[in-house]
Amino acid sequence: MISNLDLHLAGERDEELYCYCTLRLGSDQFSCDDTDYTVTLTKVLLHIELSGYEMVPGTKFGENVLDPVFVRSTVTENQQTTAHGYGVDAGARAKATPAGGAAAELEVQGKGHFRKEVQKKRFEKSEVENRVHRVLSRGDNYWDISDVDDEGRAISLRAGTYLNNDQLCGVIPVQHSNRLAVTGTVMVRKPDIEVKKSGLDVPFGRTKNKEKIMKLLTAETLAKISGSEFSRKGFAAISMVEVTDEES
Repeated sequence: MISNLDLHLAGERDEELYCYCTLRLGSDQFSCDDTDYTVTLTKVLLHIELSGYEMVPGTKFGENVLDPVFVRSTVTENQQTTAHGYGVDAGARAKATPAGGAAAELEVQGKGHFRKEVQKKRFEKSEVENRVHRVLSRGDNYWDISDVDDEGRAISLRAGTYLNNDQLCGVIPVQHSNRLAVTGTVMVRKPDIEVKKSGLDVPFGRTKNKEKIMKLLTAETLAKISGSEFSRKGFAAISMVEVTDEES
């Protein structure tokens, strides 16, 4: 199972309905020319097509609304700077002779010492905490599905549930519509398909075998659905589900 999509509508008819979505992604195994291959995806695109409905503004799941930035400061280094110098303490003492003496004596005394000054500098590093969305809304009823590791680096989609009966959006029926339906499609681009020989971690480049496997990927998952070939924009559907008003 490389992609499994489920949709359902909830709410009162003729009023605002809510479209709930469950999306599970994983890997799949294929055999080609007596060799077993594992197919994974780096990212996919979820598209919702509305027939007789229009989306309610502000209800899309995964909107990238920028929150206030939370900054955490931590001390990362203490550096000491030592300065050395030489100083002189000077003093004067006058010695007077009795009246009518020949001269006055002036004695100057000096004392030298080393001076040491220590200055401490405090360095701080600011850390910004950002939330990473695996499901991110974009325009025209599309959502980007991707995955990252603990360091925030993009990785291949791990097997798991990316939407768990989440409210994807709100819809309202358009007056005088003959048909009410919501169609969900999970699509993938050719560059986002990774093919590895089973048991090996290194993917191989674009070869004839990879082209065959990509055709198998789309043909087996959408054998009865038209349009399973890659489009001019390089996308192919790997899951599709439709929910009509009668099913909600």
